[in-house]
Amino acid sequence: MITAINNLTKTSFIDAAIGIHDSAVESYAAGDLKKAESLFLRSLRLFEQHDAPDSPDIAAVLNNLAAVYEDRCEYKRAERLFERSVRVLEKITTDDRDVQNLFIESLC
Repeated sequence: MITAINNLTKTSFIDAAIGIHDSAVESYAAGDLKKAESLFLRSLRLFEQHDAPDSPDIAAVLNNLAAVYEDRCEYKRAERLFERSVRVLEKITTDDRDVQNLFIESLC
């Protein structure tokens, strides 16, 4: 019973992180970089606390947050996040095309 409750809570946090990430992507697309940054950071914290450390979700958020910094000409910050994303993705072995594309995006 306790395991089921813990799993439900974990799932709820991950679902919240996904929703926040989606809102961040919308803010980024609308050109609101400050709001996008804030939302990407919130989403990243939730994923880091409640998902696996080598989750593709973490890598995706890192890439998106790096894009915000890149758009603001904060290239060192962007580079560190892209490099971190690569380190996360290098741990994943999968044939999933989305993960493979994310890895390529991190390298560019």
